[in-house]
Amino acid sequence: MNRLLRFWIYLKPFKWMIALLFLCILVSILIQIPIPLIQKEIIDTTLPAKQMDRLIILVGLIIGLYGLCYCFDLFKNLLSVYVRQKVLTSVRMEMYRHLQKMPPQYYTKNQSGSLLSRVLMDVEYVQNLANDEFFLLISSIFKVVIVLVVLVNISGTLTLLCGSVLIPLVIIFGVLRPVAYRSNKELMESHASLSGKIQENLVSMKLIQTESLQEYKGKQTESYCRDLERVAMKRGRIGISGNFLMLLFSNLPLYGMILGLGGGMVIKGTLTIGALIAFMQYIFGLVKPVTLFFRFNLNLQAGLSALDRIFELLDTKLTIPDSSSAKILNSEITTISFKNIDLFYPDQHTLQKKIHALRNISFSIHKGDIVGIVGPSGSGKTSLVNLILRFYSPTSGGFTVNGKPADSFTVKSIRDRIAYIPQEEYLFNDTIRNNLALGRPLSEKELNCALKQAQAYDFVHSLKQGLDTIIGEKGATLSGGERQRIILARAFLKQPDLYI
Repeated sequence: MNRLLRFWIYLKPFKWMIALLFLCILVSILIQIPIPLIQKEIIDTTLPAKQMDRLIILVGLIIGLYGLCYCFDLFKNLLSVYVRQKVLTSVRMEMYRHLQKMPPQYYTKNQSGSLLSRVLMDVEYVQNLANDEFFLLISSIFKVVIVLVVLVNISGTLTLLCGSVLIPLVIIFGVLRPVAYRSNKELMESHASLSGKIQENLVSMKLIQTESLQEYKGKQTESYCRDLERVAMKRGRIGISGNFLMLLFSNLPLYGMILGLGGGMVIKGTLTIGALIAFMQYIFGLVKPVTLFFRFNLNLQAGLSALDRIFELLDTKLTIPDSSSAKILNSEITTISFKNIDLFYPDQHTLQKKIHALRNISFSIHKGDIVGIVGPSGSGKTSLVNLILRFYSPTSGGFTVNGKPADSFTVKSIRDRIAYIPQEEYLFNDTIRNNLALGRPLSEKELNCALKQAQAYDFVHSLKQGLDTIIGEKGATLSGGERQRIILARAFLKQPDLYI
């Protein structure tokens, strides 16, 4: 229940539209209720009396009611799609914004393809919590109450007997609900694993082809596909079996009761043919919301399992959150100091053993200094850079900026004053202009000045579209040296206090 209350946060901005949606469904339901009674009137009275004028009026009334119902359904469907897609976008964007705050070590433990599957596919399942079935189910409560009164009016005995079909339906629902939840969660996890593996292979395709790993990686990926296939078939069987059992234990007994007992009542003269036909229409109209309730609850398990996975991601704590007293660093960085710094972080393989990345490190960097950090692989150079960029906090010791503890400033305000030129070349599948500006309103003159500083001006303007050339994923259309110079120009444009 807590997760559903939490999900209401996403629905709340559209509460008036949801209310209008319920109203449309309710009106549509109420419009249909008199139709079987009108048909009863035609069969029992109008046709035997051969009243042509009355027949035309009643048939016209039925057509008019159905037409009005279709109009309300059209509006309801359009409104439902609008609300549902708006809600899904809100959930996706909250997940994406949260992922943007996570530090690099989070992405070493979670495949990007798996995270992508959560943002895209898991959220799709969430719409089961706000789909047409849900709105129709709630509104159908009014229909059930009204129709029950009409059914009892027609035949109390027949109504009571038909109500007994609910017992096996309740048992089926109780058995299938936990099974459906587990199978849906397993399906999402398998989908995430496959997405992660395919994304990893696509990024590493050059290595796969160079080392002739196509067959090996193909078999590996096929095993993930087979696993997803198995889980999807299992989930499909549960859904199909559930629908089959519900139809088997509802429709068949009802046909037997209505045509057997009801037919006998017609023969004895205690029930008219029109009343029997109207009763049949009403009872199957009543069964629809009941079976809809059970089917919705099975689909609900998919939505709940997806919601659990989404909230699991959103509840992941940030490694370096801003403290409540953190302030924006408004002044220039003039000094960075480390005093007796130790840094431990968990071993990604054991998750228990801690790796001692830095031990008793002390030094200061002042404005104007050029400092080189030298050491063998694994000696902690990258860890030191990650400390400065606030991706980690030291386990012990003091890290200060301008003589004050680094955590007294917001993480963003420190990073805004640092230009990081990484060993890896991070470029977006976009134009050179957008890769340089990164959303900032920079003039052509500023861009060209930075390109000249990075000795990239000539090659950029030799391209047919110049600054507006799209460079492909990770700058694939550029050479390694060209990519490095674009990144260097981007750093110059930031005009930072500190270059790393």
